[in-house]
Amino acid sequence: MTVKDSAGWVPSSLVFAIEFEARWTAESRFASSVLSAIAGQLPFHRYFGAGRRARTLGVGADAVERAAHEATSLTFHPVDGFLLGLEDPRAVVERMNASNARDLGREWDRQRDRLFAEYVDGGEASPLADRPPFWSISSGGGPDGFRLHACRVSPDGFDDPKICQIASLATIHYAVEYAQRRACGQVRGDRTLSGIACALGVERSAAAEAAWVLERERRIPVDVLAARLGCRKRTLERELQAVGLTAGKLRLAQMVVGATNQLHSGASLTQIAADQEFADLAHMTRVFKSSCGMSPSALRGSRPSLVERAPRRGFGLALPAAR
Repeated sequence: MTVKDSAGWVPSSLVFAIEFEARWTAESRFASSVLSAIAGQLPFHRYFGAGRRARTLGVGADAVERAAHEATSLTFHPVDGFLLGLEDPRAVVERMNASNARDLGREWDRQRDRLFAEYVDGGEASPLADRPPFWSISSGGGPDGFRLHACRVSPDGFDDPKICQIASLATIHYAVEYAQRRACGQVRGDRTLSGIACALGVERSAAAEAAWVLERERRIPVDVLAARLGCRKRTLERELQAVGLTAGKLRLAQMVVGATNQLHSGASLTQIAADQEFADLAHMTRVFKSSCGMSPSALRGSRPSLVERAPRRGFGLALPAAR
């Protein structure tokens, strides 16, 4: 499966978290979780547009934070998936800065000229900076606590909705706390598609049952998969299509999820690609870049670059050590 390169876009979970007019079912949420692994990003304009609409609806900060936490808990976007496997909150901060250090300028330029005039004073796109708003984050504190410092960097003249800021900061907060919980043994094991299906209560759906089988037998043909589930191939295909999935998408998503989890092991990238049944390391790298704009090697070992511009807004968030 080929997914359009979406480097520089916004994680779909973050967009969905603030699209409060959307009507989700448990099955559609599960399908979204699957797709987040292989096509996990959406355009900037949809994200900021959702923030503006939520502002018009008068959505409160607490509701935004809850929605962002839930969306993050359900996503398999490779960056988020990798972060949720870490046990050190400082490593979470490091990897988030590595993600922010990507060259977003080209995609930002491509989108802003066509879509962003409405956000800029005077109706012209030219005043926009060379990259989108983002959080510059750092960590501090001693062994008995952890302090997250977050500073919002926003281009002058750009309507950077507060809703978007609250949601994105909530995802950072969630990932940091999740790492603390892992370190204390409160969270164990890898995140899986079938596990999320159980959490959503849809483990008996066709998509969830197919995911469970594919986690164990990735190479199984679709007709054999359908037989395992007690139905015909066409019936399975229709049920998957009803929620925007195919057996191929489920299979590829499982490969990405498995590889993301395995990045925390000592296995080489070549071995991970083989274990997860990618054609080779180059194939795995292409799939990851298409999904999240980062290669597996960048996720595993990238170091953040310095933020060159001074932040315009900032505050500290003290997080005690998990007990």
